[in-house]
Amino acid sequence: MSRRIVPRHPLAAEAHRLFANDLDAISDGLLLAREKRDEGLHETRKSIKKARALLKLLRFADTDFYAAENARLRDLARSLAHARDAAAMVEAVDRLVHSHPQGAELLEDLRSPLTKRRDEQVIDEAALRSLIDDGLSRSAQMRRDMDSWTLPVDPKPAAAVLADGVRANLRRAERSTKRAGERSADGDFHDLRKAVKAHWTQLGLLRDLWPTKVGKARRQLSALGERLGEHNDLAVLLALLRSREIDLERKRRTLLCKLVKREKAALAKSTLKTAQRLFDDRPKGLRSAFIKHLQASASSPEIPTRELGASHL
Repeated sequence: MSRRIVPRHPLAAEAHRLFANDLDAISDGLLLAREKRDEGLHETRKSIKKARALLKLLRFADTDFYAAENARLRDLARSLAHARDAAAMVEAVDRLVHSHPQGAELLEDLRSPLTKRRDEQVIDEAALRSLIDDGLSRSAQMRRDMDSWTLPVDPKPAAAVLADGVRANLRRAERSTKRAGERSADGDFHDLRKAVKAHWTQLGLLRDLWPTKVGKARRQLSALGERLGEHNDLAVLLALLRSREIDLERKRRTLLCKLVKREKAALAKSTLKTAQRLFDDRPKGLRSAFIKHLQASASSPEIPTRELGASHL
């Protein structure tokens, strides 16, 4: 079954189904990492983000469960981040080579030590196995604890939970967009990226309740999230260059810093403009629209999809 909430089914059952599927995907990614480290860790972290977005959507149904499981997923993601981030630095340089072919020779001076650094991050196979085994254990425990997740069954409280979850994430996106525009701090763009990714996921989950332009909005959010991810990679790369962890001749380090800084600034400008357009106002009437659709679906499973009013996303 698809990764979306089916309106004619009780929200509690849908939430358990979706969260269980996300936990399965996390486990699959970890198992893949035993054979293909970078690919497996990347898939695992993507699945963790989807699971956390689901929890954020439903947080107000059971705040204690949300806090506990979100913290577990966050800690699991952090335990895997070091090895994945090292690979992301190499990928960031590859993108720079593609967009600045005239600087390929200069960038190769950076790529070689970054590739070595990536390969040395988790060279200890025992350490990697330990990380994977720990992740699998955490995922299995979360699946067992899922039985304690308290969620509404009736349409009205279910609609309130969904609407409040969407609004909370949109408020976060608005705050991050405003702060990024005022301060241009890397942390604000990183927070914005997380809110964008969560909203993208939530729109997919709510597609059958919120059909107005969802496909177009998700494509725009996906592209924005990718560019914000590239901005974050460049921010990390620039900090790495400035830390002098990578041994480079002074003049080449200066030139590389200028190149990365210029590319990062261009991404900041374009992503901020897009985010301001996408999050310029919040959709109205979410709760009443969700109630209407959930009630109608419960009484008539074959009804046509309805639209939310006054929403650009």
